[in-house]
Amino acid sequence: MNLSDEKKVVIGALATALFIGIVLIRELIIY
Repeated sequence: MNLSDEKKVVIGALATALFIGIVLIRELIIY
């Protein structure tokens, strides 16, 4: 695995965590 692949994995994980966080926050605000 080269550095660019590791960065893609990290960015993907961060994007997923951010998306889940936004969804949870929206659920909390709506309900």
